Amino acid sequence: MRYLLLLTLFVNTALAQTMLPVDCNTVFVCIDSITLKEMQSNKYLTDTLCICRQNATATNEEQYSGWYMIGRAATLEWFLPNPHGHFGDHPGDIGVELKTRKIGQQDNLLLQALKQGLSVDTATTAIQDSTTYLPWYRTLTPKAKPENLQITNIEYTREYLTDLGFEPREINAAMTFADFNTHLAKGRPYPRQFSQITAVSLQLTTAQLKQIRAFLRLNNFKDDGRAFHNGQFSLFYKTNDRLDKVKLTSIELELLSDQGHRNIALHNLDLKVTGKRAVFAFK
Repeated sequence: MRYLLLLTLFVNTALAQTMLPVDCNTVFVCIDSITLKEMQSNKYLTDTLCICRQNATATNEEQYSGWYMIGRAATLEWFLPNPHGHFGDHPGDIGVELKTRKIGQQDNLLLQALKQGLSVDTATTAIQDSTTYLPWYRTLTPKAKPENLQITNIEYTREYLTDLGFEPREINAAMTFADFNTHLAKGRPYPRQFSQITAVSLQLTTAQLKQIRAFLRLNNFKDDGRAFHNGQFSLFYKTNDRLDKVKLTSIELELLSDQGHRNIALHNLDLKVTGKRAVFAFK
């Protein structure tokens, strides 16, 4: 009886962790240099919408540099094409990173993937330079995926969170990306408007949709026939079997306060702001 009770408790705990929402903490896009320069020189984007920063990162896998729009609970990353050949280096590459809320949640997702026969890749990305090797996050990525779209589940490591000053009780508790950023800000209010990413809209083929559907369902997204939903984030889709690659049509942001109406036309995208909603619409 004791064994059965312990087994039941273990199964229920695992299922509860598996059902935790995931947060869309990052979307990254490889875009052209003209559009990027126009964004970098737009005062509304840099002074009102979000904290903007050019940043270079060295990991155990690659070195990369991008322009980051940092929000209260999410980040947009913009990369220029380069010849290194990694994902994110090619024009039109799109990345969506879904962060777990609790350490161990990704292990449960991996077990579910094995049960469902879904082939996935796992890896640990570490911050690495000549003097430092710090495990940063673990990734879970489907083996079958569209050429230019990568949807990844990430989970920060215990070592990384400890290095940032999180206490063991905080590390072991469920933590949204907003909680994570609030800790790093030491309680200071976010000084811009970009709160979180609420939606990404794509056009893709029927076959590509089938590839991403299985992985999104693994991450507890619900499909209503036009979008996948999980918590406060949705991924909208339209099928077009004439496409060769996935096309990103828009990224929607939630803002902290009403911004009225404005339309900022850039080279290959428009920023449309209405109230507490901002949409990057790609041409």
